[in-house]
Amino acid sequence: MYTDTYSIIDWKGIMLRARSKRQNKNFTPYNVTELSYQDMIDVKALASKIIKNITIAENGEKVCWLKIKYLRFELPGFIKYRYDYDGPYNLLNTLCKPGRPTRRTPNSEMPNINTEDLLRAYKQCLPIKKQKKKDLLQLCKENIIPKELHGWYESLPCSNEDQGPSRSTDSSEVDE
Repeated sequence: MYTDTYSIIDWKGIMLRARSKRQNKNFTPYNVTELSYQDMIDVKALASKIIKNITIAENGEKVCWLKIKYLRFELPGFIKYRYDYDGPYNLLNTLCKPGRPTRRTPNSEMPNINTEDLLRAYKQCLPIKKQKKKDLLQLCKENIIPKELHGWYESLPCSNEDQGPSRSTDSSEVDE
């Protein structure tokens, strides 16, 4: 089904209709929760508090992340993985430093994280590129975007940076 999409509100409507009871009575509709930049958590900082090992498996072998075909998450802090589509899984305990005992001891328990202590990923709404805003405002000017949304597009923060440094081509990059 084709739906015009001009804003976040339009996307929310699409998601709510994706599993509406009207379309399929066997499924419960999706619950859509709107988030803002204040709701985003810095997962890199969180991971540094929790994860102590991502390199050595329980069997002592080094983990080759780029070769992994399957990941399985069953217990908190433990990752089962394998390099082939079938066969046995290797076990990675992310809660213990490599070389430490791996049985479930207080050292290897999932740490308690207080949600108030979580660092926020962003201090302000992320700006869009100056050129992107210019293009969006041009769509408003041409009335491609509905008038009731023009104010929202005009209020979008933008960075002073354009697309970044332009890439120059020197003679060594040109195929002859």
